Amino acid sequence: LALLARRAGPRPWLPWDQPANRRFLDRLTARRIDPGPWLDRRETTSILDGKTLVLALEDDPLEILRMGEHFSTCLSLQGVNFFSAVVNAVDVNKRVLYARGPSGTVMGRCLIALTDEGNLLTFEPYAHDRKLRFGDRVASFVEDLARAMGARVGTGGTVSTLVAKRWYDDGTHDLTGRLQALAGVRNLVTHRATAAPETLEAFRRSY
Repeated sequence: LALLARRAGPRPWLPWDQPANRRFLDRLTARRIDPGPWLDRRETTSILDGKTLVLALEDDPLEILRMGEHFSTCLSLQGVNFFSAVVNAVDVNKRVLYARGPSGTVMGRCLIALTDEGNLLTFEPYAHDRKLRFGDRVASFVEDLARAMGARVGTGGTVSTLVAKRWYDDGTHDLTGRLQALAGVRNLVTHRATAAPETLEAFRRSY
């Protein structure tokens, strides 16, 4: 109710001034991570099949509350986890990325979160059209966002509740390929005793 009342007033509509949110942002700053790009709408535009596609972090709580409706997930209004859509609108360490077509129709959606250490995590990317290659677009968007913030893209970590009391975590998705990189590290460690010097040097240059 407080979120809807805030939406009825002037911008900004998201409650980033709540004490718990402010404390989280202050911790980011203390880690020399710039929260500015995270709080910004940060819109990017590309062309798909001759049509304009816009990716942006959503700053309208009403649109965030509809994040489950667009793809008929458990975050839908009548879904068992709709409460988590509310959390994604009130906790500053959680942002919803939408991809919209020329008419404003939502074509893709992905939840992005910040861990307590300030690493960016990506969750399940939803899209209505496979040709959109939405996962790749999200990965590129998040990489650029992390660079702008002076942060890193992670593959796991603790995402705390801030203003909210509880949150539905449906598991992260590694859209940037970092888990594959870690698999290479594990393989090298396992076989380091028999690895040829040139293999070690090639690995060092890769990572």
